Amino acid sequence: LETLDIFCLLDYSCFLFLMTVIFIIVYSLILLNYKTMQELNGSFVALVSPMKSNGDIDHSALKKLIDWHIEEGTDGIVSVGTTGESATVNFNEHIELIKYTVDYVNNRVPVIAGTGANSTSEALDLTIESEKNGADYALLVTPYYNKPTQAGLIKHYTKIADSCNIPQILYNV
Repeated sequence: LETLDIFCLLDYSCFLFLMTVIFIIVYSLILLNYKTMQELNGSFVALVSPMKSNGDIDHSALKKLIDWHIEEGTDGIVSVGTTGESATVNFNEHIELIKYTVDYVNNRVPVIAGTGANSTSEALDLTIESEKNGADYALLVTPYYNKPTQAGLIKHYTKIADSCNIPQILYNV
């Protein structure tokens, strides 16, 4: 009865979302063939994506930013999350930022690649490319513009989980 009381306190849509997330995480772990995931602990910083005045990626500034955060004790880096201009960089820039970050971090701390998008196909392509480029995890934002239904969210995340082996973190903005 106490458990039921707790669930009654939750908004029904919140409850459905939580159940969806739990389902997707469990399902993703099964699909990952039980790939061993490192435990995430501590503080992870979501980097901004430094740009030059002409709009190109500023690799020098990104390198300094990564070094500073690692030297100051961050436990992990999030590349191109929603803080990192994910909605404004094009696909190639998105992958370039992730690849550069993974390569430069060089296993000093885990790198979580922001791979979420409003379109399932774009999120899938970003996730696959991030896996190929050595990211430790993919951070998948819930589509924020088109607001899918709960069934749509399950299909979105399941399609991605079925298509790659990188551990995935689901993120609702």
